[in-house]
Amino acid sequence: MVKSYSKFTAKDLAKLDIKIIKKAFLGNPKAIVPSDWLTKTLEINLRLPLSSEKAKCELIITPILGEMIERNQYAFTYFSGYNFDVDKSLGLHGRCDYLLSLEPNSFSISAPIFSIVEAKNDNLDVGVPQCVAEMYAAQLYNGQQNRSIKTIYGAVSFGLAWQFLQMEGKTAWLDPTIFYINDLPKIIGVLQSLIDLALKQK
Repeated sequence: MVKSYSKFTAKDLAKLDIKIIKKAFLGNPKAIVPSDWLTKTLEINLRLPLSSEKAKCELIITPILGEMIERNQYAFTYFSGYNFDVDKSLGLHGRCDYLLSLEPNSFSISAPIFSIVEAKNDNLDVGVPQCVAEMYAAQLYNGQQNRSIKTIYGAVSFGLAWQFLQMEGKTAWLDPTIFYINDLPKIIGVLQSLIDLALKQK
């Protein structure tokens, strides 16, 4: 079995009987105008060198998640770069780029509902299996903690482009729409719509 989330491929997911289906599930989410703070922050950051994965996370993805935290009055917590060891025998362990938790102001990962993976080499497709593996691990973890959370959400991004997923059981749906940073209100709108759905599962 694979060594960690970052090594997962579609074949590894198939060994776990996990299916990925391309399906438009987002509908037509409402665009949300970003705050002046986020607009200015990204305006500055997008002028900086963005050749490394770390830079894209810190300069693009993290400010966007900070915006979502503020918009939702800290109703959830996100964890960046934390280990999420659920089942080493299945390869479901290792560091996650971002995990969103239902619990506000949580000190440790609890009730994960949303996984965001920073795509390697600006390739969204490569990041999808890793994201699905983390979403499946979130399902297993929630079950172990007796948390009834039916649907897990996910996103793959290299900052400048975003693609979204949802998962129930061993089926993950990948919406084919790719959202680009020049349409930031749409990205904020999709994130908000999925966070709204996730928070309803409390």
